[in-house]
Amino acid sequence: MKLGVFVLAVVCCLLCTAEEDRYVSPALYRRPTYSLFQSTPEVVDLAVLDVQKAFQSSAVAQCPWLVYLYDDGCGHCRSTAPTLTALAQESAGPDSNVSFVVFGSLNCAEFPDECVRQDVLDVPRYVLLVPRGANGGGKDTKWLGDLEVVPLDNSEKGLTKIREQLNEKWSARVAELDWSEQKQEHCSQVASYFHEMKRQWSAEVPTEQTKFVEETKLYFADIANAFFYTMYHEVTAVKEVHGESRVALLNFLRLVKTALPHLRSDPLYEVVRSSNHISDAQWRAQVLQAAIPIEGSPQNMTWRTCRGSAWMYRGFPCGLWLLYHALSVNSDPNTSDVLLVIKEYARFFFNCRPCREHFMRFKPDKVSHPVLQLWRVHNVVNHHLAKVTEGADPLVPKVFFPSKELCPHCYKDGEAVDEDKVLSYLKQRYGRDNMLGYNDKGKKEEVEFSFFFWLLLIAVAVSVTVLYRQRKRRRFFSFKTS
Repeated sequence: MKLGVFVLAVVCCLLCTAEEDRYVSPALYRRPTYSLFQSTPEVVDLAVLDVQKAFQSSAVAQCPWLVYLYDDGCGHCRSTAPTLTALAQESAGPDSNVSFVVFGSLNCAEFPDECVRQDVLDVPRYVLLVPRGANGGGKDTKWLGDLEVVPLDNSEKGLTKIREQLNEKWSARVAELDWSEQKQEHCSQVASYFHEMKRQWSAEVPTEQTKFVEETKLYFADIANAFFYTMYHEVTAVKEVHGESRVALLNFLRLVKTALPHLRSDPLYEVVRSSNHISDAQWRAQVLQAAIPIEGSPQNMTWRTCRGSAWMYRGFPCGLWLLYHALSVNSDPNTSDVLLVIKEYARFFFNCRPCREHFMRFKPDKVSHPVLQLWRVHNVVNHHLAKVTEGADPLVPKVFFPSKELCPHCYKDGEAVDEDKVLSYLKQRYGRDNMLGYNDKGKKEEVEFSFFFWLLLIAVAVSVTVLYRQRKRRRFFSFKTS
């Protein structure tokens, strides 16, 4: 219910001014920094509206809306986003029978507060809103003013059939609606208005012309970026962290603390250990105060090893694998449950639902080396994603890792892989000493400690000198007086 109320609130803010030919004043808008639909005028970025200054408009709220909630760091969201793009573009065509449907989207990574408040616990997710029917619906129908939330199948299979779901649900509702050609034309004009406004914005956005070259070296900054992202965005997507989820988070932070101490997870570990409950806002504040050594800013992190040919490619999904591999390599060799700790964390805090479901099929054992087990799982995922072209980086195809170029001695005669050599390669690649920038973080901390130590020492010396001189001076005047 909260999710529907939220979407209705946003939709109701896409509203008209006093002028009849204006549905929303352009002055009420701000561009989203990151949107998977930035170059798609047919999909309205809902969060670009300044909801504090907007005026409500029943005219706009009377139109049907299909809203896509996603996270730009979610690989499955990226692969399914082109489906909505194609559907929205097709619906905007002259021969479409649903040209009056307005398509919207919201990036939960850029606007987490809105999604968390409305219990959006996983992504991607579609929400269909339709005007109130004449029959009034059944007792279980969720009414949102003049809009009704129509349930959709958001399973992995359902996401691929959103076109069929839209046609089926709308066809079933038209008979109940007082739907006329006049209303249909009105909603088509509303959709066209938003499309044209977004085209004007797109024309003003400069395009990058930098040449892309894939980076094969391992940068510690990417691991730090991924750790920050999952702490700041994914942990707060869970409404209540308690019981099993709290234990999973605590164990994961303990693993990070021991395996990669320069990630500065100690403060977060202590917060979870000493608190039974912490709000979303408090947790985000704690993550920021922990000073995780990311590169760039929290709103615009710089990726190196995981840099894609465009901003919407690679990034966090790639960085998360780097983090997992680094934890498996640098954890205590006597600890056999490192993979279970990672899996339990993913079970509660991996907000990409299809990705989480696939990862949960992984069953760690105590026979094979943990590093090799995670390596095998990663290559299974790469093999699966190699078949997916939608949302994939065209310049960085998914291939078996490590390739012959990266590790020629990992291959025996022909195509056979020498797992002993692979294990040695993985330990060397993901070892702390091989991470570019890892030791720099430690040296920086040592320099900071040394600087403050000497500063404190100088301050103490100056204070002692001043006190000594004052005491000597008092004794001198006391002697003269006597």
